[in-house]
Amino acid sequence: MEKKQPKRKGQDEKEVPKTVRKLAVERLLEAVPREDWLHDGGNLLWTRRSVKRFQDHRTQVEVPSTRSRGRPFVVILEVQDEKRDIDLSKMHQQDPSEESELRRFVQVAIRTLAQKMDHLIAHGRRVLCADNQLAMDAVALKFGRELWFGYIAQVEFVNGGVSSGRLGPARPTLCLNLVASVGIPSMSVIRLIAKLGARSPEDWRGERDIERDIVWRYWEKDYSWLRAALRGEMGLRKLRVMAEYGKVKVTGKQVYGITDKPANRYMFDCDEMGGKTDVVSYFKHKHNITVQYPDLPCVQLGNVRNCVPMEFVWVMGGEHNLAVGKVRPEFQQKVTQETAMPPTRRLECIKKMMDNEDLGPKKALQDLGVDLDVQLLSLTGRQLDTPKLRDGNSGMNYPMGQSTNYSNGFAAIHPPEYEVSWGLWCFTTDRSPSQSDVDWFAVEFKKTCAEKKMRFTDARFVEWPQAFREYSNCHYWKESFSTTLADAVRANLKQLSETHPDLKLLLILLNDKNDREAITAQLYNTIKLVTETELGTFTTQFLNYSNKKGIQDARSKLNNLMLKVAPKVPHSPTGHPAFNVALFNPHRLLTKPEATMIMGADVTHKVCGISVAGVVASVNSSFATYFHEIRGQSPYTLNELKQRSRQSEERILDLSGMAQSLLQKWRKVNGKLPDKIIYYRDGVSDGQFIDVLKMELNLLVDAFQSISDTYNPQLVIIVGQKRHQTRLWLADKGKGGKGKEKGKGDKGKGKGKDPLQVPAGTVASDGIAQPSHLNFFLVSQEGIQGTSVPCHYHILHMDERLVKKGYKVDDFETITFQLCHLYSRADKSVGYATPAYMADHACERGKCYLEAQFGVGDIDSRSTLGSSSTEDKQEDKLREEIEERKSWLNMKVAASSARDRLNGLQFYC
Repeated sequence: MEKKQPKRKGQDEKEVPKTVRKLAVERLLEAVPREDWLHDGGNLLWTRRSVKRFQDHRTQVEVPSTRSRGRPFVVILEVQDEKRDIDLSKMHQQDPSEESELRRFVQVAIRTLAQKMDHLIAHGRRVLCADNQLAMDAVALKFGRELWFGYIAQVEFVNGGVSSGRLGPARPTLCLNLVASVGIPSMSVIRLIAKLGARSPEDWRGERDIERDIVWRYWEKDYSWLRAALRGEMGLRKLRVMAEYGKVKVTGKQVYGITDKPANRYMFDCDEMGGKTDVVSYFKHKHNITVQYPDLPCVQLGNVRNCVPMEFVWVMGGEHNLAVGKVRPEFQQKVTQETAMPPTRRLECIKKMMDNEDLGPKKALQDLGVDLDVQLLSLTGRQLDTPKLRDGNSGMNYPMGQSTNYSNGFAAIHPPEYEVSWGLWCFTTDRSPSQSDVDWFAVEFKKTCAEKKMRFTDARFVEWPQAFREYSNCHYWKESFSTTLADAVRANLKQLSETHPDLKLLLILLNDKNDREAITAQLYNTIKLVTETELGTFTTQFLNYSNKKGIQDARSKLNNLMLKVAPKVPHSPTGHPAFNVALFNPHRLLTKPEATMIMGADVTHKVCGISVAGVVASVNSSFATYFHEIRGQSPYTLNELKQRSRQSEERILDLSGMAQSLLQKWRKVNGKLPDKIIYYRDGVSDGQFIDVLKMELNLLVDAFQSISDTYNPQLVIIVGQKRHQTRLWLADKGKGGKGKEKGKGDKGKGKGKDPLQVPAGTVASDGIAQPSHLNFFLVSQEGIQGTSVPCHYHILHMDERLVKKGYKVDDFETITFQLCHLYSRADKSVGYATPAYMADHACERGKCYLEAQFGVGDIDSRSTLGSSSTEDKQEDKLREEIEERKSWLNMKVAASSARDRLNGLQFYC
């Protein structure tokens, strides 16, 4: 197959929309058999080698208008032969470096099939189906939405596995993953109103009654709550709809809102009718249509002036209103419940889609001459030994009885060596708990601390602070952001710091029913911002309890709370942090004589308009606590054409300064610089490996040289990926053997008892890892809920001195698994390396600070800007806002980092 790409357009030519471009290409190739070409809908066109006549071809093509009653227009197509071939007959002999070209070809082929089939929905790389013809039935959600299932597929080159002591050649595999997205089926707007008013998604009878009631008595009854819901984003606002009346047909319009009056009373100026008229009269005059339900409001399409009676408007289904990205909180619980399926059930869905001859990926590839073997890939994995831990009860010479689920019986191995001063604030908005209830809880908190070998004083105070009144008012009026609340909280915290200068911990009690409210998020963010960047004398810990269960629920959570409390208070009044557990028999590189420092790094995007980078480093050889550095940075690069790059800036721009600060903190605690550094990087895709590796490796070296010209530690760089499509199942159900099957899946349900669930510590690399570098898959967590997701680790750099000492990929598999057991917030092994997890928490803390100051709103979200003077001013304003927020955050975190009393404490997680 040859790939052809249109040349860059001339200055006198305009870029056409994708829909028009697609029609033009189809018209150009209408005489060529459909199986001989493939168009990605954009600028890429593949043809078989036998198709010669379009090489370096420029022609005019007449395309029919996409609008009703529109005239056809001429499109100029210019095709340039790039002379880059994909030989599908030699796919298994293909150079893995050309994987991206083959991957894109396969993805376009699968998407093209989905676009042609009525039953399928194509959105990006996702192929979904609104019924059970592909995977499983749709699940009804609130507000008329549904959960649709399907798959995401991509080509991955994997190594050929070991045979006769030799590694086989690389081979392409199709990695398939079960996915789900929230969509809305096509329906009339009147039916959507009925669904909004129904008590539950399954209340079909209630929907019919409401629909009948609304049509005739919409304004007579008290439907004010329903009208408010319609104007929200869970109602009609921003939905793509179609309207058809008379000879007019409009599709793809976005809803602006609904009118506050019915169609027969909504007046507007109309010169054609000699002055003011209502919508019903206008439709009769203009279109000779009698509006059947004149008492219903109008839908505003695109803008406030374009009003169409509700009965003529339909919500568009399929890909038009598909929700992508983070699931809205209104659906989160139900979506998690439905997508969290046990491995056995997930595997059944996968096989059903792979075996589907009409709608599955097999059909899409067969049409282009590619045969797909739908058997899951079999490979041999192994299980790492679960690391043993020690705590304050077991001592130095004996391990704990268990390495997970130990919160009820552990004692801190490195507790505070003094009495910790603490206090309790309540922000509970119901009548309970009473003052006596929280006084009792404070006594129980102190007792639990003593059980964990941590000495705490009696609570210095147990109170509802003065800021609670402002919080209660905001809660009552459903406010999402309040500067008055922020000022009150700041004043109370400063007063607290002055009144109790020896305070080490502030515990804050909340109702669980208020936990998801926006004003509670502002309260949390403001308290964290003030205590960590402005005061720097004590840390905070929030605790949510169930209002139904009462204060006893808060008491039942104390054992788990202790896991978080110890790392938030210092071992000595001004020293490094306390911690709960340590490795009993650590890997050699994790022992104190090796002087190893573990680092973690991550970048979070779309945080109040900027990106936030977080880097952490272990405090000492316990690897239980981490120093941290946070930086705000530009979310993208703005070039001289005033266009933003499509991808976010994933590189950590100030890594050199952050690493230098962390090295100085490590030296202050340990008396020397580390000899070895293992750097775990999160959030980097395959296509970003080279750019990130080159820049960040150089920045780390710069940091080493800034410390000393002769400082040259032995460095290892490991990238961890969780957003991939590979899943593992046990092949032997009966024996629980070590054979594995590779396929796809999502998260699952079940209690970890499913016979196909792989156990924690499972490692797989032969026959599944990428062939170009050292990499492995590790399932480090127990499958408590759903199908366990392995983390894909890539060792992108290993110092030659470590290689000469005999260290191999097996060593870093063990090190990574051991570190996964040292996550200070849980008594379980986590799904990816703890330092990367901690870096993610550092990024989230930067997000807290920004949202406390600027709210949750984003800066202008347009992707490209032109060159007019007005747009130049908008661009300058955009740059100023990015720089303002970035500078503000960096000033705040610099103040926090400079406070010795907080250094190393895990207040950011």
